[in-house]
Amino acid sequence: MVSICRILVVVLLLISIVPGSSFASGFTIYDFGAEEQAQGNAVAAQVDSPSAVFYNPAAITGLDGTQLKFGTSVLVPKVTFQSDITNQETETKPGPFLPSYLFMTQKLSKSLSIGFGVFSAIGNKIAYPSNWEGRFSLTSSDLKQYNFAPTVAYQLSENLSIGVSAVVTYATLKQSNQLDLSLLLGPSVEGASSTDLDGFGIGGVLSAKASVDKWSVGLVYKSPTRIEFKGDAEFQVPDPVRPLFPNGNAHTTQKFPQMLVFGIANEPFKGLTVEVDLQWTNWGSFDKQTLTFDNKTAAVQDISTTLNWDDTWTLRMGGHYELNESTVLRLGYVYDPSAVPSDTMSPLLPELDKHIIESGVGYSVNQWSLDVFYGFIFGKSRRVNNSVSGLPSHAGEYKAFAHGGGISVSYSF
Repeated sequence: MVSICRILVVVLLLISIVPGSSFASGFTIYDFGAEEQAQGNAVAAQVDSPSAVFYNPAAITGLDGTQLKFGTSVLVPKVTFQSDITNQETETKPGPFLPSYLFMTQKLSKSLSIGFGVFSAIGNKIAYPSNWEGRFSLTSSDLKQYNFAPTVAYQLSENLSIGVSAVVTYATLKQSNQLDLSLLLGPSVEGASSTDLDGFGIGGVLSAKASVDKWSVGLVYKSPTRIEFKGDAEFQVPDPVRPLFPNGNAHTTQKFPQMLVFGIANEPFKGLTVEVDLQWTNWGSFDKQTLTFDNKTAAVQDISTTLNWDDTWTLRMGGHYELNESTVLRLGYVYDPSAVPSDTMSPLLPELDKHIIESGVGYSVNQWSLDVFYGFIFGKSRRVNNSVSGLPSHAGEYKAFAHGGGISVSYSF
């Protein structure tokens, strides 16, 4: 019975990482501008659009007047698990994912600028077949997050700017799985459980941007964010065991990791700008997750799950070439390593090391600009052999890849 509760704990970690849920590590989606995505999101030192509210708030001092940007991306992943126990291949039924965004900036004076962003930094909808061997671990999950980020930036000198953002986060999560009741009611008897949780959190961003001649440098720090999730846990079981599975409230608290991004860009010749970024994410702070139930029984108890995740270093490289006054070509590459060690990897969190190639084109006319991009994500296949709740013999191989694309429109007043 304890394993049933443990399943509910693990699902909360989807907020941290879901296969194919983003073009970046963990829960931090970097899909907020087609031109930035087309460059592998290697833009901390060179971003020059309202998307700077997300990528580097200090950079909004370089934007004149009032500027508006909106857009969306689509990611269509394929994740499969080849079982060593049954020799069956199970394919998930994810997404597609549609992270969307809106950014606005306003230059108040020569040195002072403000901005605002609304973006969905987490988004996942995934389902496994109802009869798959891991159905007692997961059958479906639907995760959404909304961020609101007021931003202020100040130009200290001709070559140096600083910026700060407050990020208010609202997240929702719905998840379901089957319950194995065979020990209580006989062979092949199953029930179902579901959770519906939400919560708020507040974080912040500090950043700086410096430029000298044809070089520019960006430094961005994103603080940890503590979110308290509260909601309902519901169980659908036959009447004879109903007292063991009472519906009721559930809650948990999670401190999501801090991040540091450093980028350096150069213009080797007129029209071409290239950049390399390194992103450190403190996933090592994810040592365990605890879920608390208000209505406890012998079957439903508070559970702490050990995670022991690893810090990661994500490499981004990209650039753009101005073909003419109105057309820009872009190209990027990302290497994004997994944060999840083999002994805690589960069907909910089968994260792989990823290689990402992206490209795109932008077109500008008068006050308007339109950008599109395409990206391909290849996940390095990964074998697993451990034991997880709902799937004691978790042995096999995970494979994943994804196609993505998006569009953004900008307008300057």
